[in-house]
Amino acid sequence: MRKTALALLILLVAAAVVASQDSRLTMADMGMMMAGMDHGGEEDMPQMMSAGDGHSMADMPQPSDGALPTMGLPDRIEHGPASHGPASITMAQSAYRQLDDPGVGLGDDGWRVLTYGQLKALEAPEDRRPPTREFDLHLTGNMHKYIWGFDGKKWSESHMIRFQYGERLRINMINDTMMSHPIHLHGMWMDLYAGHEYGENPRKHTVSVQPAELLTVDITADAPGQWAFHCHLLYHMKMGMFRTVAVVRSLEGGPIDVHPS
Repeated sequence: MRKTALALLILLVAAAVVASQDSRLTMADMGMMMAGMDHGGEEDMPQMMSAGDGHSMADMPQPSDGALPTMGLPDRIEHGPASHGPASITMAQSAYRQLDDPGVGLGDDGWRVLTYGQLKALEAPEDRRPPTREFDLHLTGNMHKYIWGFDGKKWSESHMIRFQYGERLRINMINDTMMSHPIHLHGMWMDLYAGHEYGENPRKHTVSVQPAELLTVDITADAPGQWAFHCHLLYHMKMGMFRTVAVVRSLEGGPIDVHPS
């Protein structure tokens, strides 16, 4: 009986501690910081790219040699026209980089929190070629219908994402939802853009994408075969936030096996 009472007391204390922390999303968390607001001068405004006319990160001007930039990427991107259907209820006006943000409910209580902006690789990995191809991937959801997916599609409605064997590519993840999503790629590393010298950017298998966040990863497609790419909140994965990545010989729609039979 005493053990039961003690356990209940511990739960009540824990609940009170959690309740005392204000973990509600702010307007900034939701990407609703208006461009017209005073943020201390025009020179302090983060670099922004407009997607209101249907453009995306992948539409940025590229160097003539085909290599994508590795530093100074845009800090914010405005959300373009809603085109993801009923499987997405977009809550953010724009997505922005949150590399130094400890996360919702953290950082204001005196505790030190390790952020992505503080992570650095001790040694540059073997392959740090600049990527030559990129695409945007929206993290989408509809809480009313409880649908989760990428680009407004759950796994059963989607096609494989094709990587060409040996290429270096970039994915710009844009979280259109009000939840954080730990996105996990099987079989290959993701080099997280953290604003450092390119060789110092950390290498991860899973990246946490916060609400209204713009997060960029570069990948070397060095593992032939089919691989899972999904949210590691398993109830989100089960409801559709899952894609199959196929590392293939060609991006033109041919066989998905890399090695000829």
